[in-house]
Amino acid sequence: MATWTNQPAPTAMPAGAPHVAPAPPPPARTWIGRVLHQLLVDTTYTLLIGLPLAIISFSLMITGVVLSAGLMVTTLGIPVLAGTLLMARGLADLHRVSLGNVLHRPTPRPHYQKSEPGRGWRRVFTPIRDSQSWLDLVAGIVDLPFALVAFVVTVVWWSVGLAGISSIFWDWSIPYKPGNYGPFRALGVANTHANRVVLYTIAGGIMLVTLPGAVRLVALLRANVARALLCGRLRDERADCGTAGA
Repeated sequence: MATWTNQPAPTAMPAGAPHVAPAPPPPARTWIGRVLHQLLVDTTYTLLIGLPLAIISFSLMITGVVLSAGLMVTTLGIPVLAGTLLMARGLADLHRVSLGNVLHRPTPRPHYQKSEPGRGWRRVFTPIRDSQSWLDLVAGIVDLPFALVAFVVTVVWWSVGLAGISSIFWDWSIPYKPGNYGPFRALGVANTHANRVVLYTIAGGIMLVTLPGAVRLVALLRANVARALLCGRLRDERADCGTAGA
């Protein structure tokens, strides 16, 4: 008695066709590889992308709000405000792209109100009536202090760490004043080239060891605040949370 299965029948290989073995899966990263990869992602977010995007967003949002408020008496402030909210929406989309790799969580794009049919003022008021557009505007303003903190922490940890472990190559070229001062006086050791190199190398090593944690902390702080504003409207977007990458 024949039985039916849902599995497709195997396809026959044509005569003379070479057998191609399936590609092996990529090797899993070691914990050091995972730490270094996340450090690269977080540094890119806080150093290379974060501050420039935050400065541009803050400048455009403040300028748009102030200009629209000044022109509101002539009704020209309404289209200026609508344009500012549309700029905030575009900048918010750029910010959402970088949040996924930092948070390892879905970063869904909320549903914005669509423009009503017709022309003129009805289309102009569409972004003004949209609550998410206002959240995007607020995110473009409040993101700057978090981006500044993240940028400063990242620069300090990277620069001090790299400068410390490489002090043996540059310390000799700096003309120091004679005598013990600064940390050498507090430690009770002589201010010599060898002691300086040892102290700077230890300090640099400590900074590099704590570098992934420090950069990760400030990256998560900024990214979570941004996600709360840019992806936090959960009226009808609950189903989208599982399809953020679509």
